[in-house]
Amino acid sequence: MPLMGWIILVMVLVTGAWLCAGAMSSRPAGGADSNQPAVTNARSRDMKALSRQQLQKMLQRIATAKPPAPKMGAMCYAPLPPAQKLEYACPTCGEKTIYTQPQAFNLGRELQTSRQLMKELAASTGTAVALDESAFCRKCQPDSKWPALKLVLRFDDGTTRTLERVTDEQVRLLRDFFAGKLSITASNDGELPLKERLGELERLLGEKAGGP
Repeated sequence: MPLMGWIILVMVLVTGAWLCAGAMSSRPAGGADSNQPAVTNARSRDMKALSRQQLQKMLQRIATAKPPAPKMGAMCYAPLPPAQKLEYACPTCGEKTIYTQPQAFNLGRELQTSRQLMKELAASTGTAVALDESAFCRKCQPDSKWPALKLVLRFDDGTTRTLERVTDEQVRLLRDFFAGKLSITASNDGELPLKERLGELERLLGEKAGGP
């Protein structure tokens, strides 16, 4: 190749490399699109305790904000066949407890739904809110006649609050509250303003909107 051809080729390669480097340096870290919103809850998974003051502010926001319009959800679903038995394996001791009808279906549905909701709740609260299933285990709690779930809330002042006989609907309510929503999304995907459930939220959390 003539000398002039080599010179032109080298210039093309250098220019191309320079343009690529400039494009990469102008791109946000991690290859994210600059038009995408920044993640605001990246540290929420590290949270280990709740702030009472923050809870009061969140409740106050629901109390004073204009409630969103409700949305209709699905009207009906095909019913699931009732389970004849529920084999519960305790995550603490590993012991298995067998439940039969009529407990099996209701307990299984409640437990499965609450576990899934807790995974979503943990995205906002980390380990500050924990699900207690110990009443389901006949080895851990042999005197439990009709087991129910508990929620344990940990506060940054070192105290805890235990909610007895919690339903999956209440876990759903807390999930949407801690996510900063103004509506609760029901199991049928309908939406209702959290303002209509403000009193229940205050009882669950032990806090009032705006403070004591």
